[in-house]
Amino acid sequence: MRVSCMEFFKALFDPEMSFVRNAVISAFLSSIPIGIVGSFTVVNRMSYIAGSISHSVLGGVGVSLYLNTVLGINLLSPSLGGALFAILSGIIISVFYLWGKERVDTAISVVWIVGMSLGILFAYLTPRFTDITSYLFGNILLISTEDIAYILIISFLVLGITVVFFHQFVLVSFDKEFSKIRGIAPEVFLTLLILLISITVFLMIKTVGVILSIALITLPSAIASFFTKRISTMIILSTFTAIFVQFIGIGISYELDLPTGVLITLLLSVIYIILLAFKGVVTKLTF
Repeated sequence: MRVSCMEFFKALFDPEMSFVRNAVISAFLSSIPIGIVGSFTVVNRMSYIAGSISHSVLGGVGVSLYLNTVLGINLLSPSLGGALFAILSGIIISVFYLWGKERVDTAISVVWIVGMSLGILFAYLTPRFTDITSYLFGNILLISTEDIAYILIISFLVLGITVVFFHQFVLVSFDKEFSKIRGIAPEVFLTLLILLISITVFLMIKTVGVILSIALITLPSAIASFFTKRISTMIILSTFTAIFVQFIGIGISYELDLPTGVLITLLLSVIYIILLAFKGVVTKLTF
């Protein structure tokens, strides 16, 4: 096992193994929005919203591929198409979540189903591109330098917005009525929060894919919530949890040639289940 670990660390510094370094760098950078957005997602019980947005991204990918390949319209790359669908889905869900009179869970389900169905349909109609597995499950070992630039921009965008509006986010998350008294419109900041979820979900597509992105967003924060109820501490703990588990997952994936995203989400799930089983003991360590 020692030899195996050494091989992975050698690969990190091997000039010809840049894909390993890119994977680790992207894991570190993406852990920033994972920790921030994931914590507010867990606190506000918005995991289902994150799942709906993640699956709707596939619609943007499929439509973009069809436009590029079949119609020769190269206005949108698959990544940009996915980002636009994520933001559009976030806006639609925000309208129903905050102002809609219909059942919000139904609206969220419709966005989920329509987005994923469009993605599969247009991918099927696109010649030479019928396999969407890479978008469903991702592959962090295929992260390029350009992808890292996107991750860096989005990570600092999420961090900057959160730093500026942290007090407002916390207030509307825990006491919407009191936030109104303080002159803070909960609709505005919950909408902004959902949009942050949208762009963070899109960020996860490259690493763990559509299917598993909800796990990477929610589980690190769910794990952190066993140890603290303070949102600021939860963000820090979930960020480091995401960094640690992604690093371990990449290492195991490299050594055993197994799907990275699946390993990362399984590791997170195992940690969460163990903590849940020993919740009585773990809660005594709360700070």
